[in-house]
Amino acid sequence: MCAGTTGCDASESPPLRENVSFDHYFGTYPHAFNLPGETSFHAKESTPESNTLLSSGLLTNNPNKANPLRILPSVPVTCDEDHNYNDEQAAANGGLTDKFVEKSSWDDKVLGPASAMDYDGNTVTALWNYAQFVSYLKARAYQDGHAAYSDPIDEQIFVVGVINSLMQSKEWEDTAVVIVWDDSEGWYDHQMGTIVTQSNVSDDQLLGPGNCGSPKANDVSAGTQNGRCGFGPRLPLLVVSPWAKPNFIDDTITDQSSILRFIEDNWNLGRIGNGSTDAIAGTLNNMFNFSENGPHAHGLILDPQTGTVVEQD
Repeated sequence: MCAGTTGCDASESPPLRENVSFDHYFGTYPHAFNLPGETSFHAKESTPESNTLLSSGLLTNNPNKANPLRILPSVPVTCDEDHNYNDEQAAANGGLTDKFVEKSSWDDKVLGPASAMDYDGNTVTALWNYAQFVSYLKARAYQDGHAAYSDPIDEQIFVVGVINSLMQSKEWEDTAVVIVWDDSEGWYDHQMGTIVTQSNVSDDQLLGPGNCGSPKANDVSAGTQNGRCGFGPRLPLLVVSPWAKPNFIDDTITDQSSILRFIEDNWNLGRIGNGSTDAIAGTLNNMFNFSENGPHAHGLILDPQTGTVVEQD
């Protein structure tokens, strides 16, 4: 994705990943356990804190029926959790986020019956390293990060391979890569998403049977499109670019259509209309610094297997 204040012509490449909640991959970021035999991660001293399981005190005092457990790198492939429209709402339970064991978890043979509560730590160290220096390309199934058939390390190998190639190309100074996931997979996240579109179809469960509020005439679809309770669970979104703010965490409320809005604004394309959420999507601009002094973030070549830094400008 080209990033600029007046438009430009570089290639666009936001890798679309599969099925991860924010807490599932970033539940203790930027604090890694660094256990013996695991790939270590040490954050810069200036790395800001984020709203995570660790910072919220929910690793050991969680309102769900089980506390979150760290998934070891030796257990990279997990069961496919329940992430149906109605069950994810029911797990959020009106903002209490305390029904993930009953509504989202499958009885994983390794992780147990509360598997949706578990978080990955920093198995995908590369994503933690990219997040430090900032923050539609879709991999084949075995590298897309989807539980049950994809290994997170294979996911990392794909993402790092793409970004390493871009960073070593002449187009890098005019490029921004947005790493985004399509849904949460049903993995636990302690912070319920902001509800910007209401819905009252029979599948809605957020506030009770058939209840996620009432669609309003002033929403993005003028109250004509139901069954769109959202936003859903928090998802990670990383921007990797020489124009990105280094080591920065943005609290702006965004969603996948924020990427589309960025493209529309950069090339003056206008909005899609007819209820498309790009009309109300939060901006990605706060993640960038487009000042006249030129690019601000350094290049960062990572090891695809371990995610550790190999070379830095």
